[in-house]
Parts: sequence; structure tokens; C-alpha cells
Amino acid sequence: MNPLGFVLGLAPWFLFSVLSHRLGDDSVAIAALIAAALAAVLAWTSRGRGGVKFLDIAGVVTFGAIAVAGFLGGDSLGEWLTNFARGGSTLILAVLMLISAVTVPFTEQYAKDSVPEERWSNPLFRATNRKVSAVWGFAVLVMGLGHVVAGLVDPTTSPSDGTRPMDLLLNWIVPIALLVLAGKYTKRAVGAARQERDHEQAVGTTIET
Repeated sequence: MNPLGFVLGLAPWFLFSVLSHRLGDDSVAIAALIAAALAAVLAWTSRGRGGVKFLDIAGVVTFGAIAVAGFLGGDSLGEWLTNFARGGSTLILAVLMLISAVTVPFTEQYAKDSVPEERWSNPLFRATNRKVSAVWGFAVLVMGLGHVVAGLVDPTTSPSDGTRPMDLLLNWIVPIALLVLAGKYTKRAVGAARQERDHEQAVGTTIET
């Protein structure tokens, strides 16, 4: 897998998560517009052998819709978006990732950028990407649920003395921990797949000789 490409693919979602959690007129809409623009740029510039990336297209559509809603909606919608757009967009991403895990794993596109084309049809290649996509999907799902809970119990628009423990825990600490765990799992899964591939090649060479 191409780790840099994968991180860049998630960049618009991370950027929106950070920028949208701010008070101010049209703050969420502006954050969504920036994220959609970044996703569009990535879709155009990061085209590799795997084609236009799934995450980039999903980002353009999702953040484009949020931007339109934010700019055209009233104050009540703006307040709702401030508290729940982060969680909503993250849950959308999680659902798309999980659907891809049982159809065409979204991580395949990043893997194809660094894996020879003759290996794309290998069952091990597809199986590894299914597992990795599922793990990322579940990690992002938990993140999204945490964002929603934080918006419910510790909304940005509520009076505060400056300390917001649930916001810190559910919007920052837990997501960072989940990203680290998912990243470590990805590294282990890819390493195990390489070892299995090398073993199969070694066995095949032995049989031939």
C-alpha cells in the first residue's frame, strides 16, 4: 500500500473535522468548501494506475453537500452543523468504507499504486485489502459515534467555563488512538501478506526445481 497516498486521501476528512468545530457565521460551510476543494484537487492530481480514488470522490460529494446546506441554511441549521456535521460526515465515511470492504475494498486503489499489476488478481491481495478496509471502517465508525455523542452531551454552542472534557475525549483523544491502532493493524496485515506471498513463491520455486 502507498501510505502517503492513503494519508492524503483522508486529509480532506481530517481537515474538515478540525475546521468545522469552530463557532462563527458559515464556519462549517466554509470548512466544507475547503475540504471539498482539497478532495477535488486530490482526485485530479493523485490519479494512479488504480484510477480516481474512492475517498476523493466521496469527499467532493459529501463536503459539497454540507457546504451548500451550510451557506443556504439558517442559523438553526448552522448551529446543528457546528455540533453534528463532523460526526455525520465521519459516519458517512465509515459506512462507505464498510460497504467497500464487502464489495471492492477502497484500500485496493492505494495498494495498486505500489503493487505490480500482475498481483492485483491474487486472492491474497483482495483478502488483505478486505480486512484492512473493514478495520478502518469500524475505527472510523467508532470515531463518528464519538463525535455525535460529544455534540449531544457537550455541544460547542453551550455555555462553557473553558473546559470541555467530553469534547477533548471523544473528538480528539479517542480518534487519535483509533487512527494509531488502525495504522498499526494495516502495517501488520501488509507485512503478514508479504510474508505469505514470499512463502508461496518459495514453495513454488522449490516444486519447479
